[in-house]
Amino acid sequence: MRFLEPSERSEDGGTTQVMFCIILENWPQRLEEFVCMDREVDLMHKDTIEDCRSMLGEVGGPDMLRSSMLHYVIRPALLPMSFALLNIREYTVCHESPVLGFSPGVFVVENTPPLRGGSMYEGFRLPPDKWATKSIIRNTIKHIATSKDHPGCSNQRMVSTAGMPLPQWMVPLHLLVAVVLNTTIASFINFKSEFADKWEEAGFAKRMADAPDFYGAIRSVGADAL
Repeated sequence: MRFLEPSERSEDGGTTQVMFCIILENWPQRLEEFVCMDREVDLMHKDTIEDCRSMLGEVGGPDMLRSSMLHYVIRPALLPMSFALLNIREYTVCHESPVLGFSPGVFVVENTPPLRGGSMYEGFRLPPDKWATKSIIRNTIKHIATSKDHPGCSNQRMVSTAGMPLPQWMVPLHLLVAVVLNTTIASFINFKSEFADKWEEAGFAKRMADAPDFYGAIRSVGADAL
C-alpha cells in the first residue's frame, strides 16, 4: 500500500487517497464457485464481513450483464469511526487474457458510482447516504483464475485505489495497512466457514444451477487454464 502521488490523485477521490494490492492464492474453490461467491452478494450477511454494521447486496440478471451491487458500513476496531463502501461489480469472462502475463480467467471491475444515494445507476437503486459515516471511493480491478499449483483451487489478484474524506495525518499508512489486512483476512475466514463450507445450505449451488450459461462459461475457462 502507498499514498497516491499528486499527479495520480482524482479530484473527487477524497482528501486521502491510497493504492494497494491484495493477492489471494489457492482459495479452496473452483473458479466458477469463487466467482459465484463474489457475485451473489444478496446471499451474504453482515456477520461475515469483519466489523460490519449493516450491508445490502443486489444482483442483476442477463439484462444487466450479471453485474451486482454491494453496500456495507464497517466500523474497524483500529479506527473507531464508520465507513460506507458502495460498489458496482461487473464481470468479463476471458478465454484469452487481455493483460500480458495473466492467465485466462475472470476480470472484475468494481467502482463506486459517481452519484448520490437514492439515484438510479446502471439498473440499481443506490441506497441512501448515511449521515454518520465516511464514504470510501474505490476503483478496483480483480483477476480471478484457476490455480495452476492446486487443482480445484483459485487465485485472486486485486488492485485498488481508495479515497476517504480524512486528512492524511489522521490515517497514517501503517494504520490503513493494518485495517485493510485485518478486515480482509477475517472476512475471508468467515467466507470459508459460512459460504464455501456450507455451499448448498447458503444458496450458492442453486444460483449456479439457475445461471448455467454464465457459470458454465466460467467453468470452461477454468478448464482451459489447466
